[in-house]
Amino acid sequence: MTRVVILFLVMLGALDAAYIEVNQNMKALYKGVKLTEAQESYILDNQDKNINILKSIIKEEVKKLDTKFVNDKNVVEFMMNENGTIDNVKFLKKSDERSLDKMTMKIVEQASKQMITPKEKTPMRFIFIYRIGQSAINSQSNDSSAANVSTYEIPISRGTTRFEHTSKEYVRVFETSKDGFVNLSTTPNQCMKRITLLDSDGRKIGVSYAEMLGINVEILKGSYKLLLQTKKTCDVSLQYQ
Repeated sequence: MTRVVILFLVMLGALDAAYIEVNQNMKALYKGVKLTEAQESYILDNQDKNINILKSIIKEEVKKLDTKFVNDKNVVEFMMNENGTIDNVKFLKKSDERSLDKMTMKIVEQASKQMITPKEKTPMRFIFIYRIGQSAINSQSNDSSAANVSTYEIPISRGTTRFEHTSKEYVRVFETSKDGFVNLSTTPNQCMKRITLLDSDGRKIGVSYAEMLGINVEILKGSYKLLLQTKKTCDVSLQYQ
């Protein structure tokens, strides 16, 4: 997959300004997913059309939202079948608002009926970012710290990383060079509300009470993801091989 990641942005004029981003980031969304040549070609060749279909439906659905302020996102996956139907629709990441997830599911179901059918069953993944109201969250937020909050996947290196307190969930990824242990601790103690460690398939690694005890587990060589939700500004010390 050598093509440049394509981002599609659309500005909507409803609900005191709105900024909606629909993204089919191949590098982030399909990392670790084995695609056939036909599946990859279908996804890349139809990105423009499929995202434009989604955007046209979003524009109408956003007007129906009860709330006038949204700053959230979700990530959806579904299987696109050769006969034009879809199945196994699920969220890889839910938003904090049930109504927003419900609306996103409706958008996907409507859009799928207009999408070109693939030659073989293909996994489709999309990131939806919603910024609605308050002048589209102050024109996508001029706060420099906001760039590090609620982005889909950002690498995290060994050592200590500071996470400013926010209601949003941080998503960080890392890759180990060999089998070994991953160790994570926080300062001050218990400054994280939730810490979740996932493997490349999205399965939780067996960690109990990580937000209180930290993480010290044996893992195989591969790619991993950390989901972090703060209770206060928190320094995270991470070590892996």
